[in-house]
Amino acid sequence: MSKQRVSENQLLPEHYETPPIGILKWIFLVLLCITLGFLFNFPLTQVIEGKIQKAISGVKNCNIAYKELSLNFLFLPNLNLRTPSVSGRCIGGKEIKLDELAIKFRGPGFSPFGVKLLTQAGVNKSKFEVYSTIGPKEQVISVPSAIFHFSDFKNLYEDVFKIRGIGSLNALGNVKNSSLSSGTFKLDLKGLEIPPQTISGFDVPSLVLGTGVVKGKYNNQKLTFDNLDLGNAHSPIRATFKGTIDINPRSMKNSRLNLTGKVNFSKEFLDDFSILNIFLQKIKMENGFYMLRVTGTVSRPIPSSQ
Repeated sequence: MSKQRVSENQLLPEHYETPPIGILKWIFLVLLCITLGFLFNFPLTQVIEGKIQKAISGVKNCNIAYKELSLNFLFLPNLNLRTPSVSGRCIGGKEIKLDELAIKFRGPGFSPFGVKLLTQAGVNKSKFEVYSTIGPKEQVISVPSAIFHFSDFKNLYEDVFKIRGIGSLNALGNVKNSSLSSGTFKLDLKGLEIPPQTISGFDVPSLVLGTGVVKGKYNNQKLTFDNLDLGNAHSPIRATFKGTIDINPRSMKNSRLNLTGKVNFSKEFLDDFSILNIFLQKIKMENGFYMLRVTGTVSRPIPSSQ
């Protein structure tokens, strides 16, 4: 068989053949180039940020204002808001200003089936971590442990009631149609103190209660307390209550009270606050505790005997 003669400047036909890397690899390389071209030329981040901005501002009566929004896709996606504030209409009070607010993607959720997120927020010394699973029709919210100082949120409640101390919250809730539909909670309190103030027409002196536990549930705008314990054996006031609060979503201070329980006052407290004895003469007493019923509203509670 004779050899094919070629000149020095001429290539053999095999030099023009496609390298044998396989048709599937060629398809993969083409798709990779198309994807990279799309990502580098299409403003994907701006589109996602626009959707998030619309979602945040579109929550009825609970808008979140902020100065700057940043979206990071490194490792797991996360969203950060600079100097955010939550509308006071969320809880029928004043605006809540936060130091930070970050929302981090934590993978798929299965109860309900959807997306799992971690929300981190802070106000001065108070820190919150909230896990939420967002499904097509409902959202489940879990707060494993949130530490807050009452003084960081005094603008929300001080026109109704003044209180100082530190709380540790554990809660689980369900959200439907952008509103909390049901949930359970437990709140442990320490360093609890009631500063001097006027309550139901009485000038109340400073009261150091020390500790407290509040445990209950929420369903259809009704807050039910299974345990509401304040103070201890060394406190000037020791109280235990159960009952409900019918929440007024437009004004928390106008929510209706229906509580029953018992209260013990130390001798020193009654000596310093002797005018209270006039009222207590009408109250039933058992084992050193005054048996009370509290009705009216949060801003105007009405105590009476059981």
